Amino acid sequence: MSIIGAMITGNYIGVVKEYLEKIFKHEAKLFDHNDTEFDVILRKREGEIKILIYSHKQNRWLREMSDKEAEKILTN
Repeated sequence: MSIIGAMITGNYIGVVKEYLEKIFKHEAKLFDHNDTEFDVILRKREGEIKILIYSHKQNRWLREMSDKEAEKILTN
């Protein structure tokens, strides 16, 4: 189901799943990982949601993504 389709039908869990799947796909491509080799962690800080990416493959934090950047990924 697409994000738009999920929103129209009121399937909000579907919207969140689609959103997170896009983040996983983007980060897997960016860091040359499988989507099971890292975690996406959400943290609220300073009134903004921060998205933290942790690599099990490299055993380290890869980066912190702002919700503004995540929004760009979602809309592409």
